[in-house]
Amino acid sequence: MMSDKKNIALYITFIAAFIVSLIFRNDIFMWDNITTCAATSSFLFYNGWHIFSMGNFLDIGHPPTMSLYYAAVWKMFGRNLIVSHFAQMPFLWLLLQQLFLIGNKLFSSSKKIFFIVASFILVFADTTFLSQAGQVGFEIPSVAIWLLAANLLWKRYLSDYQKTNALFFGFTLCIIFIPLIHLRGLALTISLFVAEVFFQFQHIKRNWKKAIFILIPYLISATVFCIWLRLHFTHVGYLFSDAKSSWGAENMGIADMQRAIYNFLLVTMRWLDNGRILMCFAMFFATLFFIQKFKTDEKNFAKFIFLIFITASFCLSLNFVVMTKYVCHRYFLPPIILMPMLVVYFINEIKIANSFFIKIILFVILFDAAIAGNFIFYFERYSIGWDSTLVHFSYQNLRTEAIHFADENKIPALECGSRFPLDVADSLIYLKQNSTQNPPWQASSMSASNLTNFNFVLYSNVCTSFTDEQKQILLQQYQVMKEWKKGKLVVKFFEKKLKTNNTHTKS
Repeated sequence: MMSDKKNIALYITFIAAFIVSLIFRNDIFMWDNITTCAATSSFLFYNGWHIFSMGNFLDIGHPPTMSLYYAAVWKMFGRNLIVSHFAQMPFLWLLLQQLFLIGNKLFSSSKKIFFIVASFILVFADTTFLSQAGQVGFEIPSVAIWLLAANLLWKRYLSDYQKTNALFFGFTLCIIFIPLIHLRGLALTISLFVAEVFFQFQHIKRNWKKAIFILIPYLISATVFCIWLRLHFTHVGYLFSDAKSSWGAENMGIADMQRAIYNFLLVTMRWLDNGRILMCFAMFFATLFFIQKFKTDEKNFAKFIFLIFITASFCLSLNFVVMTKYVCHRYFLPPIILMPMLVVYFINEIKIANSFFIKIILFVILFDAAIAGNFIFYFERYSIGWDSTLVHFSYQNLRTEAIHFADENKIPALECGSRFPLDVADSLIYLKQNSTQNPPWQASSMSASNLTNFNFVLYSNVCTSFTDEQKQILLQQYQVMKEWKKGKLVVKFFEKKLKTNNTHTKS
C-alpha cells in the first residue's frame, strides 16, 4: 500500500513538473540567467566543449556543469526555449518528488495527505519558487540535488552508517555535483555537513570511526572541487572571477563594516520580501517550537530537516553579508522551499481548540500573503527581484512592444542606448538564430557615463543598473516618445530634447 502511494506521488509530481514546463515553455531568459546560463551554454554549443576559452565576462567562476548539460541537450534536440524548459523538467520533477518524501516523513497524523497538499500549495504559492521553476537556469537543478542529498543523508543515519554502497555512492555523488552547479552550492554542501555533525555529535564523540565515515563523502567532494579550481586557475589565471572584469570587481570583494550592515539589512528584506513576511513570522514561532524539541534526546526527521533549514539559511545569509556581491531573492531558494514544510508541520503539531478549522484559516492567510508577493513593488534602487515574481511575464511582452515600435519607426539601433537586460540580443533571450542579412533591432549597450552620446534611450525600471545621475539626465535632457505600462512595470523610449528636427513618428 505504501509503495502504491509513492507511485501515485511519482506520477502526480511528474504531471506537476510537466504542466509547469508546458505553461512556461516560452518564458525568456532573465537577469543573470542570460549570462550564466544562456550565454555560456550558447558559447559551448557553437564553439565546442572549450570550457576555459569563454573569456572573463562569461567565465564568472561557476563551474560549467549545467551549461554543458544544456548545450548537449541543444545539440540533440535543437537550441530553443521549449527544449530548454523541458531539459530542466527532470530536475523540477526530482525536486517535487524529494519534497513529497520529506512531507511523507514529516507528517504522521490521520490527515497526512491534507498537510502534504497544504505544504505543496504554499511552496507553489511562493513567488520566488514558482518564477524560478518557470525559468531556465541553475537554481532548480541545484535545489533538487540538495534535497536528494538531504533525504539520502537521513537514510544513512537510519542505517547507522553501515556499508550500504548505494547510499554512500548516491550521497557522495550528490555533494560532488552541488558545488559544481554554482558556487552557492559550497554553502549548501557545508550546510549538510554542519547539520550532520550537529545531529550526530554525541555519537561522534563516542565513536571516532563513525566520524571518519561521515567525513569521507565531504572530503571526496572537496577534492573534486579543488581539482576544478586548480584546472580553472591553470588555464585562465584566476580562481573564480577575473578581478578586472565587471563580475569580479562587483562580486568578489570582502565587505567593510558599513557594507556588511547594509548587506545584513538587505538579506533580511530578501527573506521577508515577495509575500514571505507572514511565513517568516510563523517560522519564528516554529523555531521556538523546535528549540524546545531539541531539549529532548529523541532524534526524529522533523529535527533533522529543521537543522538542514537553519544551517542552509545561516550559511547562505552569512555569505552575502560578508561579500560585496549583490543579493537576489533566488539565492535563498533552498531554505525558502523548506520553510512552508516546517511551518505546516508546526501548525499540525500545535494543540488548540477547534484546531483543524483554525489551521485551515492559517493556511489560507499564509497562501493569500504569498500570492500577494507578485503585486508588491518597491522603489527602483531597491527592487532587483523582477526575476523572482511572475511580473517578469509582463516585462517580456512590454520589451517586445518596445522593439516593435523601434523597428516600425526606424530608430537607429546605434543611436539608441540602454542597459542590462534591455540591451541583450534576442539570440540570448529568446534563443533565436539571428539573420546576418536582416538582424533584429537591438539597443546599444551604454556605460554609466556615456548616456548623452545617444539620441535615444530605451529605459525600464527592470534595468536597475541605471544610476540616479542617469535618471536625472533623462528627466532634464530627454523627453518620452512612447511609454508602455503593466501594473507598476514600465518601459519607455526617450528622445533627446535638443533633437528638434526629428522626423520619427511618435505613435
